[in-house]
Amino acid sequence: VTLALPSLFTCQRDSTRDDGKAPIPNTARVPATLSFLADFDDEGIVERAVPTDSAPGPYVLEGEIYADAPSVVAVIAPGTRTAANAGLLTLNGENTNIHVRPEGTRFYAPVRALARSLGAYAHTDPTGRQMTLWPSARLCEYRERADTAAPVYRGASSEGLFAQCRK
Repeated sequence: VTLALPSLFTCQRDSTRDDGKAPIPNTARVPATLSFLADFDDEGIVERAVPTDSAPGPYVLEGEIYADAPSVVAVIAPGTRTAANAGLLTLNGENTNIHVRPEGTRFYAPVRALARSLGAYAHTDPTGRQMTLWPSARLCEYRERADTAAPVYRGASSEGLFAQCRK
């Protein structure tokens, strides 16, 4: 007797892997690292970890990094009120149409979509497991001194995020 079983995992294609290892299953949660650009100094940029004290912490799911929405909002747009309403994220009482995932008493959101909704840039490293958030004010500072061929500059420019910066 031969049984045909459906696949439990849908694999995401990962063209950055050249080590011969199998791609990460798309439906499995993989721990991720989330930081934000805190400042510039003489040596470059100063990154800090996004303070997330809720379990399970940032993770990759279906190719997207998710994290505790209130923690992410606090570093991108301090003072912005967050809530989850009928499975959607609201910011200052306005619906964002960003779907949230309940995680215990907290709610997680896809970080890239959340960053875009607040005018910030989310730069993901080639592994897809580490993301650096560039709040709009820091992004505008960066624009003045950036190498226009740098990945962050090209990414933010392609998303139209420099339009918010004063000339």
